[in-house]
Amino acid sequence: MLDQPRPIFAGADLDQYLRDRGRKAHAEIETIKPDRLLNAVPGDFVDYLVAKYRCEPLAVDQFAIDAEVIDTKRDVRGDPGRDIRDRSRPVWRPATTVHFHVPFTGHAALFAYRASQYSFSSPIASVGAAELVVVVDASQQDADAARVAFQTELSNIVQHVSWTNHDVEQFNQQLRTALADHVATRRGKLLADKGLEQGLGYPIRKRGGVPPTYSVPMKRRRIAPPPAATSPYEPEPELSDEEYEAILRIMTNMVEVMERSPQAFSKMREEDLRHHFLVQLNGQYEGQATGETFNFEGKTDILIRAAAGNVFVAECKFWRGPKGFTEAVDQLLGYVTWRDTKTAILIFNRAKNITSTIENVGVTLSEHPNFKRKLDYQTDRGFRCTLGHRNDPSRELVLTVLVFDVPTESHHSGEESPS
Repeated sequence: MLDQPRPIFAGADLDQYLRDRGRKAHAEIETIKPDRLLNAVPGDFVDYLVAKYRCEPLAVDQFAIDAEVIDTKRDVRGDPGRDIRDRSRPVWRPATTVHFHVPFTGHAALFAYRASQYSFSSPIASVGAAELVVVVDASQQDADAARVAFQTELSNIVQHVSWTNHDVEQFNQQLRTALADHVATRRGKLLADKGLEQGLGYPIRKRGGVPPTYSVPMKRRRIAPPPAATSPYEPEPELSDEEYEAILRIMTNMVEVMERSPQAFSKMREEDLRHHFLVQLNGQYEGQATGETFNFEGKTDILIRAAAGNVFVAECKFWRGPKGFTEAVDQLLGYVTWRDTKTAILIFNRAKNITSTIENVGVTLSEHPNFKRKLDYQTDRGFRCTLGHRNDPSRELVLTVLVFDVPTESHHSGEESPS
């Protein structure tokens, strides 16, 4: 149902509206029960909050506008030059209006707020769930004049949409970072509290009247919170980000050795290349890195174990096309057993165009059914992302894929490489 025509983009400040949405998102983080938050995948929980509280920018579809001519009446007592003795009552006269229906997408509530940049000449329109209606009085003008009047108002609407979207996009960009920091901070505090409980040496009294699970508000929402267990959180071993990056640097340095000494590595098979990395990793990590170790469902190339699970899992594969790469990702998913496992796939590109290989890796990775989100990773050799565990969507792992050129016999013999 449409509102009556009214000034749009002329209400309260948009900045205040966006700030209120941000505050509600941060408040929700504080309401989540500790065990539920600790058991949830942080990235999934942030995704849920961002999807719930971000604002969808407005977009006006100027190619789907339609119009209808309406035979109506209008109150003319406000018209200048009319001889009307009693202006206390409506004076109706026949009129013709043209209703221009303008489809839009985005957060309809944004039409009610004034952006940081605005004009005092606010557009006038009726706002529906998916369209604006601009009414032009055509009683005393022809089609050309009515069209010009509408186009003037449409240009004003488009300008205000642009100003509004500028503020909205800034809010959306900052929202994820702010929420991720808040989630991390609260999780850190809750983990510290768990450590305090364990160190007291006394049984912990359970509070009475506390519901055993997180209560979802009764109001229906299209965006559901991510699944997470409400059972007491049990911490699991985790490889720190610093150690993860250190391992990847060691492996990258080894590839650079290959590039500087091509003759020594041109005939190496995958197994030989794996042992090349293991020698260096064992030297740094006191023999915790092993090769061909049976784990869960199969044998992985390189892993570092802690207690009864793996905190680092890596595969070394020659590039044999998207299908082979997908199989390598599936194989890796069969090895992981814990949340927050750090993983890697090293792709050795031999006698292929490395730019094309990297592009194929990115596309294939984003299309994998367990792909969740791309992570920021400053390299031109590959990608980093999070993947969901194959059998438990509430668990996820970090995967870094690096692509390296490795020498072939033809590279150092002067022969032409196959395409």
